[in-house]
Amino acid sequence: MVELRGSLDENSPAIFAVSAAGEPRAVEVRLRYDKGGESFRAASGEIPDFAALRAVSFRSLAGSEDGVADLPRAVRDVKIWTHALTRDGDDQALSAAGELCSGDVITGYDLGALGGQVILPLAGVGFQVQVAFQGSSKDAR
Repeated sequence: MVELRGSLDENSPAIFAVSAAGEPRAVEVRLRYDKGGESFRAASGEIPDFAALRAVSFRSLAGSEDGVADLPRAVRDVKIWTHALTRDGDDQALSAAGELCSGDVITGYDLGALGGQVILPLAGVGFQVQVAFQGSSKDAR
């Protein structure tokens, strides 16, 4: 599962989390802002300056130099979930669009139209999830 949890309350941090088979899984993460971005490897973390975040990508490797894949071979699909906590503590879907690239298959999705979450099949061992936010602010639906 790839989760992006924004915050509509400036006192609560925005976070991301990636897990497979119930366990945290470190992947390559790229955060893109209006003015630059940053890349790193992690299973979870805070998203600084969520209001300025334009896009994020998560890349799971099919195998690394030591022959270890990021995901267990039994993982057959990925859930992508973008949501935000309101000031009242309610959960709301975030409007975002994106792509899942896995094997030779590229699947586009509109998370705003899907209530903030989608489950898609993996066509290969690795994947790349891209999420792009529309507009200059995170619109909750």
